[in-house]
Amino acid sequence: MKTYTLLTLFLMGAFVLHGQTVVTLNLPNPCSVSSINETQTAKNALDFNVMPNPTGGIFTLDIFSSEPLGLLTIQLISMQGNITFKEQVFSEQKHSIRTYNIGHLPEGVYTLSVISKKERKTKKIIFSKQ
Repeated sequence: MKTYTLLTLFLMGAFVLHGQTVVTLNLPNPCSVSSINETQTAKNALDFNVMPNPTGGIFTLDIFSSEPLGLLTIQLISMQGNITFKEQVFSEQKHSIRTYNIGHLPEGVYTLSVISKKERKTKKIIFSKQ
């Protein structure tokens, strides 16, 4: 049976659903846990999903956290470093869904950032009109 470290599990693609990390393991008995703090930290963090990705122009941004979101800055940056879109939004909720249309922009890879008072999360978006 193979043994994996927690870091390897995250690199292998553990799924994050609304701030909860879901990992299924088959471990031999007896097994020991050296630290569970990494999982608890990930659970409390701001995160978001972009759907669909790649996008044909219209995409949904699903933002979530274990705490109220508060004031967020959402920005889209081209690979040349130009800010192509920037918006500030406020939510007292722990979850927000927003829809954007980037069909007027050139095709390519963009960086989408969601920025709160405490942290910044960034993901790549691929835009293709095909």
